[in-house]
Amino acid sequence: MEPKSCKTMLLFVISSVIFSNVYCIIPHDFNKVTVINTENELENLKSSRNIAVVYYYKRELARIRHFFKEYDKSAEYLAVYGVQAGIVDCTETNKQSPEKCKEAQIQHNIFTYKSGEDLLILDLETMFDVNSIMSNVLQLVLLQEVPIIQNLKDRDELIDRSRGKKDVIFTYQKAEHRIFMEVAFAYQDKYSFAVTTEKEAVANLKESEDITDSTLAVIWVLHCKEKAEKSTDQCIDVKYERKMDLPSLAKFLRALSLPPFIELKTMSDGDKHLKEKLDVVYFLYDKETNSDVKEIIKKYKYDLHGVAGIQLVDKSIMPPEMTEVLTHVKIPGIGVLLYTKNEPVFMSQPWSEKNIYNFLSETLFNKKGEFQGDDDEDDVDDDEVREIVQANNEESVRAKYDLPTAYEVETQDDKVAYSVYHTSKTPMSLDHVIKLKDETFKPTVKDSSILLILFYLHFDAKSMAVLRIFGESAEMLKDEKSQLASLSCYDWTDVCGKQNISRYPTIRLYQNGKYVNDYRGAFDVQAVVNTVKLLQINSPVKLGTNQAVGDFIQGKFPENLNQITNTSVLGVFDKNHKDELKAFKTVIKEYQMSLVFGLTDSEVAKSIVKVKGPAIIIIRHNDQYKKDDGLTSDFTVDNIKSFIQSKKIPTLPELTPMTFPEFYQQGKPLVILFLDETVSIYTKETVATLSKSGQFSQFIFCWMDIHSNQGTGEKILKEYQNEVKVPALSIVNNRKGDVFNFAGEEFTETAITNWLNGVSKQNLQPSNFLKAGEWKPPGRSYDFLAIMDFENEHGGRSPNLTIDSQEEQETENDDKMEDMEARAELIGLGNSRLYKERKTDEPKVAHIHKKDEL
Repeated sequence: MEPKSCKTMLLFVISSVIFSNVYCIIPHDFNKVTVINTENELENLKSSRNIAVVYYYKRELARIRHFFKEYDKSAEYLAVYGVQAGIVDCTETNKQSPEKCKEAQIQHNIFTYKSGEDLLILDLETMFDVNSIMSNVLQLVLLQEVPIIQNLKDRDELIDRSRGKKDVIFTYQKAEHRIFMEVAFAYQDKYSFAVTTEKEAVANLKESEDITDSTLAVIWVLHCKEKAEKSTDQCIDVKYERKMDLPSLAKFLRALSLPPFIELKTMSDGDKHLKEKLDVVYFLYDKETNSDVKEIIKKYKYDLHGVAGIQLVDKSIMPPEMTEVLTHVKIPGIGVLLYTKNEPVFMSQPWSEKNIYNFLSETLFNKKGEFQGDDDEDDVDDDEVREIVQANNEESVRAKYDLPTAYEVETQDDKVAYSVYHTSKTPMSLDHVIKLKDETFKPTVKDSSILLILFYLHFDAKSMAVLRIFGESAEMLKDEKSQLASLSCYDWTDVCGKQNISRYPTIRLYQNGKYVNDYRGAFDVQAVVNTVKLLQINSPVKLGTNQAVGDFIQGKFPENLNQITNTSVLGVFDKNHKDELKAFKTVIKEYQMSLVFGLTDSEVAKSIVKVKGPAIIIIRHNDQYKKDDGLTSDFTVDNIKSFIQSKKIPTLPELTPMTFPEFYQQGKPLVILFLDETVSIYTKETVATLSKSGQFSQFIFCWMDIHSNQGTGEKILKEYQNEVKVPALSIVNNRKGDVFNFAGEEFTETAITNWLNGVSKQNLQPSNFLKAGEWKPPGRSYDFLAIMDFENEHGGRSPNLTIDSQEEQETENDDKMEDMEARAELIGLGNSRLYKERKTDEPKVAHIHKKDEL
């Protein structure tokens, strides 16, 4: 064998091995996840009394190996909650794979089962690490105990169910919420838990107005247990102010189960708070100041409940040695003992609500109060000081180099890309789209009388969105010879270069081997289909009889014309109108993808349209107020274009997302009538009359139903007029940003005319202004030049604004240990309560269970 042949064979063998590893073997060695190979093994797992989580592996996907690593870690934690994790081998090498492996796109989801029943299907994309996997699965485990709240109505219903029974622990979460679900598992018998991702659902709760797009999580306690069951009293809400980690939240809920305050009978009664490792707030009083302290307790018992233990200490029960030590403390007095410290700190300021607020803010919550006071640095925990300094340093560095946070960059801010990603799970139907390459481009173009070609890039979201639209359009046109084609400019750069393609996606029309024009219509399936059908008509259509002209005007000829386009253009030219006809045919080439053109002469047309040539008549088939307009002079190409452009818009069209681009292109202000079609008919007729008159041709008149397009009209009206009251009229100059609102009580023709004249003559001031904006990505991206500046100044270190010191590593290890201890405690607590519930709820069948099952 020659050396070259040996190399070829070796490459083939290596490629085969790699290919088999990637496509035929699950690319992870699982320790905690059960690997399932057969139908029986799958059925056994699905029929378990516990929840089973299953992933079906068919082939390698982006980031799948990272998911497997996190999934395997999660399986160990999930087992503690009674959840079994499995992976089904659906690869080609497994000849005994379960029947479900044959389902399309199954690899993009995670499936859950219990007792043989299908439960929820979870998106693979939401399961990117241990925390997200845990939060999603625990949400399923606690589906009944932790409802998902969508709006205020849901929240009110939850409060009604909890009033007089349980306090509510309610959270707004931007993303995963594992920590919250873990504490819910442990304390589900004591509190009502609920989750929301909607800002609307947290309206009116404390500091809910501070929630922004970068807010990750907020938790509130709604004190409903103390309210009467069937009362309508509002539950007092308190925002959780501590760290958003498992030990802190677990400690908070543990403390919340204690009484809000204790009146000490003896000093030893206060040991309970210290045993729970709680900070303690002491209120010292005597007989004369008892009422003052009780009054303050009413204000602070909710804010401090769960954060610290409140102890009311009568000076008379204090031993003499304690009284002697506290001689400097005035009565009534307040002190704070942090559980990490040995001695309490007492307020030195005079007793007042302001001073108490300030003292508690600084000593207990480690932040400046609304009213500034002394800052006793000894009362602040060293770890907290380090965190504050580090946070301040990070913020100052970010400000100096204008560095975005990871959240700002990694959050998907492109709605098209987001939509394309989600729809990518459904394969595109491209069977009827001709796939071009360098060798087939020229022959295909040459042999096609009509050909629309999509030039695209496979990594561009808009390109992929339009490619899907092209496929669906071709599917609708499959009974006809394919007139849609695609070409990847990533694969065939030379072809795209020769065609001068400079932006993506681009759709171009070729006829009989020649480039004609770029498609400028909507990226919409029906719009593309209609474009092809209009091109098949081959304008201008020769109309040789009165019947043909009449049918053309009525939208009946060519067949189904009014279903393809709302506008037709009729040219009336005799043999001696050569120059006018030449200009008319030139314009046809530009508009043939959106309009249909007809051609007749004066003799044929005279009994139908009553005009002599040369003339151009534009017919709007869907205009109920005025069907046509005519041009009878100045037949230059530019004037014909201007006439068509301005007259193709109906007298009073509806303003929708599909029609707005065409209106905006005119460059005229919009007169928008906001209405409810069921009650505003008279006003609509009045506005249509004014538009039809032609005296206000500087405007485009249109209307919006406030209930259509998912309430878009209502949102726009509220933006313009700050209230929703119909009928309403606004003039909007989108290029300048001016908004003029009609303020009249009566929508009469005279009143509206006077208002329109006032705006036209600049006698009226704008009622509102649109906010100036830029067409740029809503989110930020990595600024690599700023990162380079940072690295140069800081000795080449990457801008990971935290210091990787031994001390920080030790702190991180301590945090992990504390996290594990808290988790173990919560799981033990949750399981013990579940055990008790089983014993209580199922006494009649308890004898049939084996000991290890319980």
